Amino acid sequence: MKLVLFIIFSVLLLNSSLRAQAVEGTIQDASSGEPLAYVNIGVVGKDVGTVSDSQGHFQLDIEEQYNKDELKISMVGYRPQSFTVADFRKQMRDNPEVKLTEAVVVMKEVVIEDKRYRGRKLKERIIGNTKAVTSNRTYFAFNALGNEMGIYIDVKRNPTFVQEFNLYITENKYDVFKFRLNFYSAKNGLPDKNLLDKNIIASFTAKEGKLTVDLREYNIVLEDDTIVTMEWIEELGKHGLAFATSSSTAQNRRAIIRHTSQGDWKKGGPGIGITLKVLQ
Repeated sequence: MKLVLFIIFSVLLLNSSLRAQAVEGTIQDASSGEPLAYVNIGVVGKDVGTVSDSQGHFQLDIEEQYNKDELKISMVGYRPQSFTVADFRKQMRDNPEVKLTEAVVVMKEVVIEDKRYRGRKLKERIIGNTKAVTSNRTYFAFNALGNEMGIYIDVKRNPTFVQEFNLYITENKYDVFKFRLNFYSAKNGLPDKNLLDKNIIASFTAKEGKLTVDLREYNIVLEDDTIVTMEWIEELGKHGLAFATSSSTAQNRRAIIRHTSQGDWKKGGPGIGITLKVLQ
């Protein structure tokens, strides 16, 4: 009898430690107090994360087994903050607000006149996954907030001035698909540091067709190979969006994904048909 009671108690204790507890709060700009939309919140390397909504609010279910792990809050243009999960739980109970401070970023001035840079004539080129076809399609892995999917792009020429992002969407069941574009430096074939100094938020409303995002105002200058991803930032439901993709199995053409904010990066199936119009 005692053994049975001990086993039952152990199972209940284990279930308690694995039970997810909701942590929620609001992310704000430290100077203005304004809510910050689409901030990444997650347990580093654990595929437990989310993104704040348009009013800066977030809710994240975290199991107690992660209490000693690092939770990171970050967004382009702001200084990141890190906590242990246990400390973050306590802070959100005491005061459910996180204030992020803007990062001071000094950007190099880039002047291009008549497609010339420092006297050198630049050529317009298309780089990226130019072999994608509409008969092959892929989806976001989870359609979870913070889910990212993209590809590795060989830049080849330095400097490279990014003009446009392009992708063919073969199916869109949503009224509006809103997403964030990210550009990363590459390390060992996977994303390392975000290269942007401000968010790039874009949307698509057609049911099918070419998606083009004009990037000239963002002054993106690439000096090495890059990884470009699309990030899921609004709750829309599963499997309502499909992209043209490649049938290539080459390692440098595989999709690069992470399940949610602050999760680990992995290589997945065939890469989606992301291309960039650039000046080189």
